[in-house]
Amino acid sequence: MCSKNTKEIHVLLFVVLGTTSVSPRLQCSTSRHLYGKTTINMCLSLPSIVLVTLLLTTSSSSQLSEKRDFTNQGCMGTYDTTKLARLNRICEECYNIYRDPLIHKTCRSNCFKNDMFTDCIKVLLLESEEQHLNNMAGELFGK
Repeated sequence: MCSKNTKEIHVLLFVVLGTTSVSPRLQCSTSRHLYGKTTINMCLSLPSIVLVTLLLTTSSSSQLSEKRDFTNQGCMGTYDTTKLARLNRICEECYNIYRDPLIHKTCRSNCFKNDMFTDCIKVLLLESEEQHLNNMAGELFGK
């Protein structure tokens, strides 16, 4: 009936919690499609429901934090996680060279539209990509 799911839940609990001693009381239900043609068996345990809820909550709160960082950096344009990550990585690499927190903060200020960001591009020998990187910053900034 639900034995395969139970084993998977035990493995998941062991990996996440380090134990399988949580009682996996399974709630099994059957759903039928509108016309009775499709049957779906669903087996859920309380620990798995709690775990999934925690994972979804953590994921959505980190997304909110990222968007808050986006606006705190002075960005008012299109929120694009790929572009933002690429430009943030340049500032992180620049910070890793000098180990000065002010460089990291200044590089990201005004949505990467500043002299520090340009200097970091040069220090990291990315001058061949400078125009492309500035275009990305412009899209995030909201030209």
